[in-house]
Amino acid sequence: MAFIIKPLVTEKMTKITEKQPNRYGFIVRPEANKIEIKKEVEALYNVTVEDVNTVRYAGKRSQRYTKAGLVKGQKNAFKKAIVTLKEGVARSRILLHPCQRSLSFTVSVLPAVETTPVR
Repeated sequence: MAFIIKPLVTEKMTKITEKQPNRYGFIVRPEANKIEIKKEVEALYNVTVEDVNTVRYAGKRSQRYTKAGLVKGQKNAFKKAIVTLKEGVARSRILLHPCQRSLSFTVSVLPAVETTPVR
């Protein structure tokens, strides 16, 4: 059973990853536990997981006013997992959603180009 829904790519998670390069976030199914999340991340991405922290978020009620009247609804509850990988894993490794694993990315550094001021 697939417990990982998608990787978390938000400003907050990006700041955490910049401070601690071996931490990544995922949205997971609410019934998933830490052991299942660890096994799935290790199997999908071929990495060694050191630690898993989870946070549960409750669904929030929302309403908006429209021409037809007041529309009420509720946002879904979800669970977030912050996965810490073992030290020494290449930082350039990009975690993708399982359906995108076949994509490959190459990071190239362009040489600095000297510019002359325009007069």
